[in-house]
Amino acid sequence: MMNNLRAGCKWIICLYVLFSSLQTEAQLSSLPPLPWPTTDPITISFAPDNVEIGRFRNELSLHLDSQLGNPDWKIEILRAVQTWARYSDVQYAVIPDSRRAFGVPGLSQSDPRFGDVRLGAFPQEEVLGNAVFYHPSVGTWAGDIFLDTNREFYIHDWDGGDPDPDRFDLFSVLLHEVGNTLGLTDDEFNPESVMFFAYLGPRFDLSQVDIDRIQMLYGPPSEDPFELTGNNDDFASATPIAFPGDFATTLQAGTFGRIQQSDDVDIYRFEGTSLAENCWLKLRCKGNSLLCSRITAYDAQFNEIATNQAESPLQNNVYKEITNIEPGETIYVAVQWSDVPDFDFGDYQLVLDFNANAGDEAAADEEGDDDDDDQNPFFEAGDDELVDMLYELLGLVDDETNTNNTLNTAVQLFSPMGTPAGSRFEIISAISAASDRDMYRIETSATATGTMVIDIAPLGLEPAFYDVTVTSSNRDPISLSRDFRNTGDLKVVVRNVQPNSTYYVRVQNRTGNAEHGNYLMLINVADGSGQLGHIQQVLLDNANPDQFGTFTTFKTQLFLFEMSMQSVDINNQACQLTIYSDSGQVELVTSARPGHDSVAFAWLQAGEHYVRFTAQTQNGAAIAASIVDLEGASISDDEGPVLIDISGNPISGSQTPGNNPTPPPTWNFPATLTILFDLVVPPENPWF
Repeated sequence: MMNNLRAGCKWIICLYVLFSSLQTEAQLSSLPPLPWPTTDPITISFAPDNVEIGRFRNELSLHLDSQLGNPDWKIEILRAVQTWARYSDVQYAVIPDSRRAFGVPGLSQSDPRFGDVRLGAFPQEEVLGNAVFYHPSVGTWAGDIFLDTNREFYIHDWDGGDPDPDRFDLFSVLLHEVGNTLGLTDDEFNPESVMFFAYLGPRFDLSQVDIDRIQMLYGPPSEDPFELTGNNDDFASATPIAFPGDFATTLQAGTFGRIQQSDDVDIYRFEGTSLAENCWLKLRCKGNSLLCSRITAYDAQFNEIATNQAESPLQNNVYKEITNIEPGETIYVAVQWSDVPDFDFGDYQLVLDFNANAGDEAAADEEGDDDDDDQNPFFEAGDDELVDMLYELLGLVDDETNTNNTLNTAVQLFSPMGTPAGSRFEIISAISAASDRDMYRIETSATATGTMVIDIAPLGLEPAFYDVTVTSSNRDPISLSRDFRNTGDLKVVVRNVQPNSTYYVRVQNRTGNAEHGNYLMLINVADGSGQLGHIQQVLLDNANPDQFGTFTTFKTQLFLFEMSMQSVDINNQACQLTIYSDSGQVELVTSARPGHDSVAFAWLQAGEHYVRFTAQTQNGAAIAASIVDLEGASISDDEGPVLIDISGNPISGSQTPGNNPTPPPTWNFPATLTILFDLVVPPENPWF
């Protein structure tokens, strides 16, 4: 046994010498940006202040309210996203946000807890802002935009003055960052492009180069899908709205439509019913597009009998009641743009609601029409329960019971486009009864490297507490570690996952829990397909329990790091990675052990950073020879304030950053977790 151990140590040391001679320096690049899978719509939300952004906190409203006023700055941001939508087959829609931290485990798109593009702000260096492009590997960071709170912004008046040399036009900065989120990289040579890497002053619109580039990714604006066989822009061609078969029960009917451009008009007609004489017209644009519309009702003689319109893309649902409708009476409804500049196109849903309480929806929505009102139910900062409330009202997204609770009936999951097949899986589903079980089947890739992490997030006001089991293809249970949180969130880690293998993941109620409800599940399988760049490799042993390196950045960026470990002792060895600023500020702490890769994200400011690898052991075991590999990539892009944009992030070889480097955080773990207001990066327990 001892001879085998010595042979293993010798092999590892030889391997380390070989690699260290080749990898004294490295160049860290970005993951390739990808187009969004779904663009109808891409959702956008404004994160509440104090939400965590790594080790920082969001200051978006605090920063812009004082400079520009609310809701003016929000509308200016929406003007920027609408500008890109005007020239491409993309639509945007505003949805609620919550207090969940940026980057929490979840869906890379269509996560129900916040927008695909999430707005935030925190202090940054050498940038005006940062945007994270879409890539499934970056999870819920995808699409997020962060302004620099060290900068002062303004709204440029094109009719009244010269550019402000001391401030930055908010619309122009967002125009650049939104382009990044759509998958466009910075242009290093063409100052006419809004994607030019440096801020040159206010911009009014996209250049032709920008239009060509965005249409190469998404195509030009598509034709109105609801008018493919003819238009409905006059009374003679009005589209009839027929009542569905269950109308006597629901007392509702409706249709979908699109205003294609500013002069477009959609006209519908319906007949009065003997079941009710009053009807609420509900034009729902919120959640569908940024269209600001007008709705007008006419009688059979084409006389106007009612009208209402949206005044802001932040509150763009429109409601109007028509009373005393006779049975069989013809009513016409016209939908068109309401003349709010820039928000003259987009999708909508038109609903006819004859219920006695149909006006409650309008009353609740109109209570929040003043965006300065702290009681706004849609945009109130910190409305942490709003998304859960919506899921509570909508009910179960999947009401099946025990139809997929066996290996034979398991639902096959597939990786989203842009990720290596077998590396990432996402789903929103539901446990519909205390006895319900949901079984899923996944296939790992040929480059799977040993670790599977499963995150479960319940959705609902009173979330159920779930449990997860994992089974191999031959029905053997797989050993795993569980981390239950009092919020109902669950993290499960499965080690020694094999490549090209089938696994079954079962979701069920935790023992003693009888609740049921919706949940979001994310499965990440560590994959060695080479998406990330090599940063550093170190050897840790009893003589060298610490190794150091430096990491230089020229501007604030978000980085994705992945750390893996090999050791002759696979049970008791671990490595803690700590990244410090040049002032000793802890910026990232994560840990890995053999068969358990670590994936972590960190915002690093401009400057030199120290990287420390520290060996740790379990149960007093001796430090065994171990090789630790660190890979990574930058996943954000920015607009710089000046004509300097040094690219790349050189990494030096191992060195000691001073005679007395800052010691790593202690690995003592309290029985209960205390959340501190100022974000302190906590240590991690690799054996949880």
